[in-house]
Amino acid sequence: YGPLSVRSPDGTVSFVDPRYYHQRVYDDAVPSMIAAQWGINSFRQPLKWEGGTYIADGYGNCYYSQGVYSYGGTSQSKIPQYQKEYLGCDTNIVMKPLEDEGTTHSDMFAKLTSKNTMLIGSYKSSQDPGNKAVLDDDEAIVEAATLNDGGKVTVVRIPMPSNSNRQ
Repeated sequence: YGPLSVRSPDGTVSFVDPRYYHQRVYDDAVPSMIAAQWGINSFRQPLKWEGGTYIADGYGNCYYSQGVYSYGGTSQSKIPQYQKEYLGCDTNIVMKPLEDEGTTHSDMFAKLTSKNTMLIGSYKSSQDPGNKAVLDDDEAIVEAATLNDGGKVTVVRIPMPSNSNRQ
């Protein structure tokens, strides 16, 4: 529930404050409170989502999971517009969330290590056949995407920990 920091073309740093769970009023207030304390502009994004589902490369290419479609509080068609307006996302790459993982956060299975390299977890069929398929699909989604400069992303797979109890 912390702020997402952005930098405008003139170098000014601001915070983007997505909406957080309505029942967690104090958590939802944190980004704007920090901005006020530090004298930083804060912009309230009308999208409900948690930062753990958002990954950006700093060049206008943004990754997030389909979970934002369920929890975003807006139509799926408005999400790219809000991502562009508030976070500078020219390219939106939408991955599948893990099965039976309540947050739908993409940081549970993916990490961008450079503009053109992303780590994505890997399950064996014997560990978790459903999430093996999800992560294989995510690899295909990321590798099929074209970044806004025409570049591509290489996916490196890493083993995921056992998920025998699906928690």
